[in-house]
Amino acid sequence: MTRAPRWSEAEVDRLRRLATKVTVPELVRRIGRSHGAVTAKAFEPRLSIKHNDGSARRGLMQPRRLEPPT
Repeated sequence: MTRAPRWSEAEVDRLRRLATKVTVPELVRRIGRSHGAVTAKAFEPRLSIKHNDGSARRGLMQPRRLEPPT
């Protein structure tokens, strides 16, 4: 499996401009990256992205626990 090229500044700028205006599938189409790549990149700068149900949500605010709580 080959890795996708790094995100260009133009792609990141486009993601920032469109993130709350269009849905993730539309971002995928317009930017030309996979669904996972778009949502992961949106998580990095804590962008809110518009989901199919019309809501805009930020990425996870806290990391998932790797161990069960004691």
